[in-house]
Formats: sequence, C-alpha cells, structure tokens
Amino acid sequence: MSAAADTRAGVLSALDRVIDPCSVGRHLPAGLVEMGMVESVELADRGSVEIELQLTSPACHFQHWFAERVQTEVAAVEGVDSVSITWSTAFDWSDDKMSESLKARMRERRLAARRARAAAMPGPAADHG
Repeated sequence: MSAAADTRAGVLSALDRVIDPCSVGRHLPAGLVEMGMVESVELADRGSVEIELQLTSPACHFQHWFAERVQTEVAAVEGVDSVSITWSTAFDWSDDKMSESLKARMRERRLAARRARAAAMPGPAADHG
C-alpha cells in the first residue's frame, strides 16, 4: 500500500472513531463513516487533508463538536499535517447513506424490540384466565 493510501485509510479510520451523538441516542453508536456523514476526503500536498462532512439534520447542534473531534482524531494520523473541514449544504442525508452493516444493526434492533413488545403482551390464554 502506498503512503497516500495508508494516510487515507488512517483518516477514514479516524473519522469513524468520531461517534455521532445522535446514533448514541438511537442506541446504535456509529462513527461518521458508518453513518454516511463523510462526503469526501481529499489528500492534498504535504500532509494536508480536506474533508467534507454532512450533518444528519440542518438543525444539528453538534457541528462545532464534530469539527473539534475530527480535527483531533485526523490530525493524529501519521502523515497528516493539517486538516480542513467543510460542510455540505445539501441537507439530503437519510438512513440510506448509512453503511450496510449499520442498517443491518438497525434492523436487528427493531426486530428485537418488536419481539420484546410481543413477549410482554398478554396472550389469548391470559385473557380468559
């Protein structure tokens, strides 16, 4: 693997260590890559990295927090000397942008919740007892 490929892989790994607080609220902690919030990563000359991120909602209050965490995590990657972050203004994020593994975890969680609700409901025998 080339130095640039190693750096890119390190940057993507660092971005996925930044956990979206809203995913924690959904009880499915997921990093920015897994959430589909990373629009682009460009490696420029001399260790400069340009990252475009997309918020999951235009009303997101975590933009500053994301910027701080991304700066910290990505700057620690070997070969990175500077980090620049821009924000997508498309505001078209949806669950469709999530990784397939995160979508599968969501489906499993929903199914488990349905099963738990069904198990908690009294059955026909309990209604006649």
